Amino acid sequence: MPDQKSSLSVPHHGNRKIITKTKRCVRERVRDAKMSKKAVLPNLDHFSLSDYGNFYEPSEDTYLLCDAILQEVDAIANIVRPKICVEIGCGSGCVINFAYSALYDRGLKDIIYYATDINPHACEATRRTSEANKVTII
Repeated sequence: MPDQKSSLSVPHHGNRKIITKTKRCVRERVRDAKMSKKAVLPNLDHFSLSDYGNFYEPSEDTYLLCDAILQEVDAIANIVRPKICVEIGCGSGCVINFAYSALYDRGLKDIIYYATDINPHACEATRRTSEANKVTII
């Protein structure tokens, strides 16, 4: 029978320690998720659903890469201090625009950004994303 005081549907086996420990673990996971850095992606509202048939739509790998950039952005900004940033296979332009914003926010305003793709629709999509986000990508 579920514990009536808990919002969790954990079976009650007469051992309140199990339920208390489960509640604590859930609270810790929620707190960790709130405290963890998550990437805020560039504005992509300028695309319609039909546009995504012409180039790579941002997906889980896009979000993971942006999260990874965010996790390492301080090291990139303070140690590497790049002069050029290149994205090969830019698709919608989400990643290169995210990198621009993340590094620009940390004071790196003189980096030259290049984006390339074998698909000309992707290059145009990246240009549009850059324009919509007021970013200069070559």
